[in-house]
Amino acid sequence: MNARHKPTGFTRLLRASAILPRISQVWREEAAFRQEVGLSLLVIPGGLYLGRSGLERALLVSRC
Repeated sequence: MNARHKPTGFTRLLRASAILPRISQVWREEAAFRQEVGLSLLVIPGGLYLGRSGLERALLVSRC
């Protein structure tokens, strides 16, 4: 029997796509990406707070 632990779920997906190194590279090299993330941290909670219904919240958060 193989007793080796295999990652499952989201961990498996992250390891398969190797997305974390790419995101950290983009974070270091792209000022526009950092600005988008910062703006999203302000806009998303505001949209969730100001929306009256689920549809309004979804539209505000997605910045349509």
